[in-house]
Amino acid sequence: MKKTNSYRAGSRYTRLVHTAADESGVAMVMVLAVMSLLLVLTLSFAISATHSMRSVQAAKDLVQSRLHNETGIENVFEFLEKEFSGLDDDTNLFPATKAGVDERHGPSTWDNRYYWLSAHDSASQNRDVIGLDTSLHIAMNGVPVTAESGLAGAIVADDADNGWIHVSDAVDGESLVARISYIVFDESGKLDPTRCIGDTAEGSEFRDGLDPSEISLMDALDDSSLAARFQRTAVDPAAGLLPENAAWFSYYNVFKSFHYHDSEIWNSDPAKAEAVLADLFPFSYDIEAYSVIEPETGSPLDKHRFNLARDDWDDLTVDVVASDAGAFDAGPNAGGISWLANAADPEQGRQIAANLIDYSDDDTGEPVHATSDYDVANPDVRPTYCGNENVPYLNEFQFRVDINGGNVDIRLNAAELVNMYAVDPAEPFVDSVLKVRAQIDSAEISGLILDFEKAITAADSITLADPDYHYVNTIAPQQSLPNVPEQTLTDLTVTVISARLTDGATGLLKDFAFDEDLASGADTLDGSGGLATRYVSVECNDPRNNLDSAEWTWSPWGDAPGDAGSVVQIGLPRIPNTVFAIGADPTENDSEPLATQPWEVSTAYIRNAPMESLWELGAIHRGASWQTLNVRDFAPILYAASATAGLGAFGGVSGGDAFILSQVKLTSDTEVTGRVNVNTQNAHTLRGLFARIQLGSAYDDLSAGTPITAAALAADNSIADIIGTTGPVGPSTAAPPIAGTIRAVNGSGVDGAGLAVGEPFRYRGQIASVDRLSNGTVGVQDTDRLQEEIICKVVNLTTTRSNFFTVYLTSQIINDLETGYHGGTRGVYDEGVDTIQAEQRLLAVLYRDAMNNRFRVVRYEFLDD
Repeated sequence: MKKTNSYRAGSRYTRLVHTAADESGVAMVMVLAVMSLLLVLTLSFAISATHSMRSVQAAKDLVQSRLHNETGIENVFEFLEKEFSGLDDDTNLFPATKAGVDERHGPSTWDNRYYWLSAHDSASQNRDVIGLDTSLHIAMNGVPVTAESGLAGAIVADDADNGWIHVSDAVDGESLVARISYIVFDESGKLDPTRCIGDTAEGSEFRDGLDPSEISLMDALDDSSLAARFQRTAVDPAAGLLPENAAWFSYYNVFKSFHYHDSEIWNSDPAKAEAVLADLFPFSYDIEAYSVIEPETGSPLDKHRFNLARDDWDDLTVDVVASDAGAFDAGPNAGGISWLANAADPEQGRQIAANLIDYSDDDTGEPVHATSDYDVANPDVRPTYCGNENVPYLNEFQFRVDINGGNVDIRLNAAELVNMYAVDPAEPFVDSVLKVRAQIDSAEISGLILDFEKAITAADSITLADPDYHYVNTIAPQQSLPNVPEQTLTDLTVTVISARLTDGATGLLKDFAFDEDLASGADTLDGSGGLATRYVSVECNDPRNNLDSAEWTWSPWGDAPGDAGSVVQIGLPRIPNTVFAIGADPTENDSEPLATQPWEVSTAYIRNAPMESLWELGAIHRGASWQTLNVRDFAPILYAASATAGLGAFGGVSGGDAFILSQVKLTSDTEVTGRVNVNTQNAHTLRGLFARIQLGSAYDDLSAGTPITAAALAADNSIADIIGTTGPVGPSTAAPPIAGTIRAVNGSGVDGAGLAVGEPFRYRGQIASVDRLSNGTVGVQDTDRLQEEIICKVVNLTTTRSNFFTVYLTSQIINDLETGYHGGTRGVYDEGVDTIQAEQRLLAVLYRDAMNNRFRVVRYEFLDD
C-alpha cells in the first residue's frame, strides 16, 4: 500500500493561511495610527493657522488702534487750533489758563486743573458715552491722574457735547471701525520742578531775577517737606530725590521716584500728589524774544532781546545799542534795542543808549568816558549826546564884571562841578581841565568871544556834609575887555557858548554843557563913580542832563556873589542847586519823597560793569530833568503798533518805560527753560515766583533787605474772594495778595491797571501795570528805586507766550456687527453686541507757539495700564 505525504502539503498550506490571518490585524493598527497622526498634524496645523490668523488680526487691530491714536492727536490739534484761533484776540494769543471759554471744563475737582474733553461727532448722531469715564481714568505708579469711575472726582460726561469720537469705514461710510476719546489738560502757567531747583537747599534761594532756580518750590507748594524732595541729592542727600545732573522729565518719573524712596508720601496724603499735578509741570521752553506785528504783512515777528550782561560793552557804539532788534530767525542776538531806536525823540533815545553804555562799560583806572559824538577838531560844537559817567558834571558858572574908569574886566568868578556818585571826592577832579567859552554883548560891545580855562586839581575839591556829593570851586583868570570907550556898559549880557571838562592827560571828554546860545538878562554897569562890580550866575537843574540848554537858568544881576536877586533863587557855589525843580506833576519825574538834597531826586548810581539785575535799568538816566528810566509804569501799547513803539511819556496812565523790560535780557542764550507764564491763573505758581524777594536791598547787594511778607504772598485760590465790583479787593482788606491781584488783572477779573477787562499780558513788562507791586502795600516803597524793586526782580523769570498741554487719549478698534444682530445697529456702538478688538492708550505733551497757533509734540508714549 502506497503512503500519501499529506503532512507536507497540508502543513504548508495551513501555515500560510494562519500567517496571513495574523498579519491582517497589524496592518489595520498601522493604518489607524497613520491616520491618527495625520489627523493630529492636520488639527495642529489648523489650530496653528487659526492662532496665527488671530494673532495677525490682533496685531493688525493693535496697529490700527495706534494709527487711530495718530488720528486722535490730529483731532486734538484741530480742536485746539480752533479754540485758540483768531489771533487778534489776546485771550487766544497770550493765554496761560484760558478759563471761561465754550466747551471748556474747569476748574475741575483736581485742585484747579483746567481741561477739555473729546466731543462726539455731531448733534445729529447718537451720542456715545459708554465707558467714557473708564477710558479717561489714568493712573501712574498708583497715583490717580484722573479719578476712577464711581469715585469722587471722576470725570462725568454730563455735557451734551462730550463723548466718543466715531471713525467710520472709509469704504461703506457706515460701519463703525473705531472710536476715540481724549482729555486735554492745560499745563500752562505751572512751575517746572527741574528748573526751579538749583545748587542751594529749598527755602534758601538767592533772589536777583536771573535764573528760574531762584523760584521757591517750598513757597509754591503748601507742604515744605514735599518741596524739599524735588531737589538734587547732591544738595541735600537726606531730602533730595533727584539724582545729580538728572531732570524730572515726566510726572511718571516723579511718581516713580517718590514711590521708590518714600512710598508713604502718597498713601498717607493723596493731596500731595494732587498738588504735584496741579502746580508743577516737568516741561518748559521759551525763546529769548518778544513779538511784534509787521506793518507790511500783519503777521507776528519774533525779535531778539538785547543782552545787558554782555562782555563787549567797551566796544559797543550808540548806533548799535539804539538800533532796531534783529529778527529772531535771522541769527543769534542780532540788533539793538528797538525801544530806543524807535523813540518819539530820536536824540533822547540815543542819549539813553550812551548812558547805558557808560553805565555798563569798564572804566576802571580810566574815569573818562568816550560815549559821545564829540568832535575834538571842533571842540566848541555841541555833541548830540554825551553819556553819563562817574565824572564831575558842570553845574553852575558865575561871572563877575568890573568897570573902573575905562578899564573893564570880566572873569569866570567861580565854577561849580558836582560829583553825584559815592566815589573818592578827589579822584573825579584830578587832572581835569575846564574850558568855558562865553560871548559878551552890550550896546558898546558886540559879539566879543572870551575863553576861560582852568586846570583842576584835587585841592579844588570841596566835600559837603553829605559824602556822596562833592563840588569844585574854581576861580579862573580874569580877562580885560579891550576898546571899551565908555565908563558905562548898557544892555550887558553874557552868553555861554560851550563848557567842557576834559582829561588833562588824554584830552578825552568828561562832560559837555549847553547846546545853543542862552544869554543872561541885560544889565547896565556904571563905573562913573569909581569901581563898579556886578555878578550873574547860570545854574543847571539836573547836572546829568546839562547838555540841554533848557536845563539852565540865569539869575538876575546882583551886586554881591550871594545876591539871589528877586526872580530866580541862584545859590552860591558850594550850595546845592536852588533851581532844581521836580515839577508840579509827580508823574513827570522820579520824585523821592525822602529827598533832602536834589541829588537824591531820581536814582544816581553807575556800576561801571554789566548789569547784574534788570532792576538796575531804573538807574539809567533818561535824558530829561530828574528822570531815570521809569520801569514801574507800563505805557499801554497797541500790539499792532508795537513794531514802532518806543520812548514816550514818562509816567502816569499814559506813560512809563517798562516796555523795555520785554526787549532786554541778562544772558547770551536764545532759548531758555523754566520761565513762568505770568498770565497764569495758578496762585501757587505766583506765590513761588514772588517769594524770597528781599525788599530794600542795594544794587550791589541784592541779598540784603527784608523778605517780602507772608500776607503779600498768600495763595488765594478764589477769584471771587479778591474781586469787587470796582476793582480787586481782598477778602477782608483792600490789599489782596499779589497772586490774587495779578490773576484779577491778567484775564479773569476786573481792570485794575489800565488794561481791558480780562485782557492778558501781551509783554512780560506789563506786570509793572499791577499797582500792588509798587504802591507800598507790600513793603516800604517810598523811593523810585524801591518802587521798581519787586517788578524788576521778577520780570526776567517770566514769559507771556509759552503754552503746554498734556493729552491722555484712548483709541478702540470696534467690530461693528450687522443691524439687527441681537438688536444692534450698524454704525452705532452697541454695548453687549459690538466688541472691542483692541485698545491703546497714549500720552502726549504738546507745545504751542502762541505767535502762529501751531502745535508740536514734545513727548509721545504709549501707556500700558
